[in-house]
Amino acid sequence: MRCRCTDIAKVTKDIERCSTAQKGLGKLAQADATLTGSAGRLSSALAGCATPKNLSSLTSKASQLDKTVASKRSSMDKSLASEVTRLKARLTTLRSEDKAYHATPPAGS
Repeated sequence: MRCRCTDIAKVTKDIERCSTAQKGLGKLAQADATLTGSAGRLSSALAGCATPKNLSSLTSKASQLDKTVASKRSSMDKSLASEVTRLKARLTTLRSEDKAYHATPPAGS
């Protein structure tokens, strides 16, 4: 058994990083929604300037890209949530070990 203070600090920092990344993904989702709305308005404004075939093609490609990005973002969010759960369990174990280590009197005393 050894002191786990350094390990606790490292795991805590990792949890903070994952949480920060999750918040960033949330901001990306908001930005994506704003961009999608703007693209929709632009598409409507351009309806008179583009042929229906071109407009349909562009709208379809944009929609497919939105789905791909949303799927990747969701997958990343799930991975980060899973990692945070794993790290929190590890942190609990480390704190337990550290508490036991610091509660034990040094050998030979």
